Amino acid sequence: MSMPVYPDRFARSVLQGLPLSEVRVVDCHAHVGHYASLHIPETGMAEMIATADRLGIETLCLSALEAISADYRRGNDCVSRAMLDYPGRVRGYVVVNPHYPEEILPEIERCFAAAPFIGLKFHPAGHEYPSDGPAYEAALAYAHEHGLVVLSHNWGSADYLDRVSQRYPRAHFIQAHSAAAWRGIAPLDYLRVAKTRPNVFLDLALSMAWYGALERAVAEAGSEHLLFGTDAAFLDPAVAVGRIAFAQVPDEDKVKILGLNMLGIIGEPLKPV
Repeated sequence: MSMPVYPDRFARSVLQGLPLSEVRVVDCHAHVGHYASLHIPETGMAEMIATADRLGIETLCLSALEAISADYRRGNDCVSRAMLDYPGRVRGYVVVNPHYPEEILPEIERCFAAAPFIGLKFHPAGHEYPSDGPAYEAALAYAHEHGLVVLSHNWGSADYLDRVSQRYPRAHFIQAHSAAAWRGIAPLDYLRVAKTRPNVFLDLALSMAWYGALERAVAEAGSEHLLFGTDAAFLDPAVAVGRIAFAQVPDEDKVKILGLNMLGIIGEPLKPV
């Protein structure tokens, strides 16, 4: 595959070991806390903020690993504390546990009263619950009513994501791990949905990506539907920064992906770059 080569200020900064200081960078998909089945050596907020400073990431959008694997209240409280300890640097997702449907709305309201959360996090795989299960309906309706982000580890079929994004048009839907996972040979239905639904976005958090996947995703869905995500502290966020910095797409696309798209979703003022 032959791709054009664009002059790139971001690649130059990375090669010099400098943070991306000339662009707003928002990590739409990161985690804090501990995970039962995987050792994460640097999962504390101080370490995560230091890494973000080194790379030029201004905002971390977090959900708690404990909330996915063990105790959703304790995990959500951990994210609340992180937002209060690092105001403006950390924004949070309330993790919704579908196995406690009667507690979903009270937990969401409790968390939003405590700290400036931006949305909800679903993890159907971790909770072993189908992405289209009825327990999520109350949370989706709440997200629609309040214009929130809903980041899901998996939305199941692209057809379901298409339907639910139409049903709740004021919510912003993020399909995690999807934009970089595409090999580019067979069609990726999530790209089709993102291209046709203004409230659907795909994030780039992934441990392995096919060469040229990001470039193809930009061509298929448009850069306005792609979001920078790292999956920190599972993964080193430097890899995710490099993936975009060295991608063969124009600078204006990288500016959108690195931060402006997510800032627009969460309602932050857009500063000139």
